[in-house]
Amino acid sequence: MWTGGFDYTDDIGWSLDLNQVDFGGCGATSAWHVAVVDPYTYQWKGTRWTDNLATPPITYNPDNDFGNFNDLSVCRDRVKGYFVFFQNNPAEMQSFQDMITTGVPDGYHMIIYTWLFVDRTAMSASPEGTSALAYLEGLGMPAGTDSVPYICYYQKGMPGTFIDTIGAGLHSDIRLETYISSADANGFITTRDIGPALQWHGLYWNETPLNANDSTVIQLQGVGASGNVVELADFQSPLDSIPDLSPYVDANMYPSLRIQGKYHDYDEPFPEPAQQERWQLLYDPVPECAIDPQLGYYQGLEGLAEGQNAKVAVAVHNISEFDMDSLLMAAWVLDQNNVRRLVHYDYHAPLPAGGQRRDRAPLCAACPLTSAVPSGPAGAASHLRLDARARAARTRLVRRLPALFPQPGSTVLHLGHGARRLLLPSAPGRSAGGGAGRHPPGEDR
Repeated sequence: MWTGGFDYTDDIGWSLDLNQVDFGGCGATSAWHVAVVDPYTYQWKGTRWTDNLATPPITYNPDNDFGNFNDLSVCRDRVKGYFVFFQNNPAEMQSFQDMITTGVPDGYHMIIYTWLFVDRTAMSASPEGTSALAYLEGLGMPAGTDSVPYICYYQKGMPGTFIDTIGAGLHSDIRLETYISSADANGFITTRDIGPALQWHGLYWNETPLNANDSTVIQLQGVGASGNVVELADFQSPLDSIPDLSPYVDANMYPSLRIQGKYHDYDEPFPEPAQQERWQLLYDPVPECAIDPQLGYYQGLEGLAEGQNAKVAVAVHNISEFDMDSLLMAAWVLDQNNVRRLVHYDYHAPLPAGGQRRDRAPLCAACPLTSAVPSGPAGAASHLRLDARARAARTRLVRRLPALFPQPGSTVLHLGHGARRLLLPSAPGRSAGGGAGRHPPGEDR
């Protein structure tokens, strides 16, 4: 975990198992960031967010509204891996204290770090901020901490787990790293994404308990068009099957699914997970295509003057096992107001499984433009959107996943007595400046 002192152009964020969970912050005002990790699944809590590009819109993490500033699409239009509370906002300081005292259950891993630095003057200006300072000092933050970056970690409700680090000055770079132990009586296995599907039918499973106290729950998770995962339903293991999934999932909202097995083995001196023998998901498959520049890409944009026409051609690849009876290709450009303008809309002949086709889109000053385009991602100067529709006779596909035999301590199952590495925020600080922290390529700030 790292936090960046007074320089918000530097890296500020946190990682889990060496994988960066999130980074950056909101603006140039000091804030507290709170990150939360589930002690059983080691999944981090994300902010509430609504994907308005989905039809109908999908809200992720609907219960994760803690009064944080970066709720919904504020700050970034996606799920965020931390909760932001500005230190000069009394209402947010109250929400901050409510979240860390009662909003998160005991046992969860808590990471609290500064965006910029501790602004004691701003917090002390309100009763809510003063109370939050007192609570942090009660946790273990040194009394009188002011104008320095700060990080702390603890497991809520677990005495002796608190650790922290503090900057020597306003521009200090600080980093905190710790190892956290897994819960040895709990674990899970998650499949890869399954689909895409036109319709979901049935779910079937079977496992073999190794101890009398073994308990298994099968969870169905939906993967939305934006890639966010939603927990749809939990099924107790003795059911063994759900022949009709229509009450639980709509393929129009969740074209892909995941299955997760949750395993509990309490009151055993040497806990071992139940052995998952099989799980099967029945559905109607749909062909899937991808824009594949490696198979063909051409852009005639070099040396053009304003008003001249250009064209872009790119290969489209049917990456599924199923033939497409037609292919609709659309392309648009973004104008100066960030509005999508349709420049290409064309149906093509059938595309067999594994087949490819090169599609050409014009980019011209005199081309007729319309804003009546299918919704899709924005952000590039031009973007091709692919819409595949299969009208051939639908085939029922049985996806059988291999039997898994995880052992205690397995990093996949997160079960046993092993330790997991948790990287907590660190803090670079140099001089004040404009802009924002570094971020992965293609990520809008």
